[in-house]
Amino acid sequence: MNKEFLNFFQNIHQYDMAMQICQQLLLKLIEQGLFKPHSKKDQPYIDAEVSMILKDRGNLENYILENYDEIRFRNHIRDKKGSLKSCEAYLAKRTINYKEINNYDEQ
Repeated sequence: MNKEFLNFFQNIHQYDMAMQICQQLLLKLIEQGLFKPHSKKDQPYIDAEVSMILKDRGNLENYILENYDEIRFRNHIRDKKGSLKSCEAYLAKRTINYKEINNYDEQ
C-alpha cells in the first residue's frame, strides 16, 4: 500500500480515538453533575442539550471545538399545565444577510 494511504488511515484512527475519549469524558462529567440544572424548569433544556451532543459525532465535534454561535431549542412539548416536558436542542450559527442599498438622487 501507498505510504500516504496508510498515513491517512492512521490519522482517521487517531481522530476516531480522540472523539471516543471526548465522548467518554463528557459522559463521566455528566455523571458527576456537570450539567445540573439551576432549577427544575431548566431540566428539559439540559436533557435536550446533552442528548444533542451525544447523538452523533458531528455535534460532539462542533460542541468541543465551539464551532457554533449559540445553542437553540425547538419542538417544545408541554404538559396539560403548560410546563415544559421536553424539547430539541441544536447548534446554530448566526448569519447576516447584507443588502446593498443605493440611495443616489440623480438630478
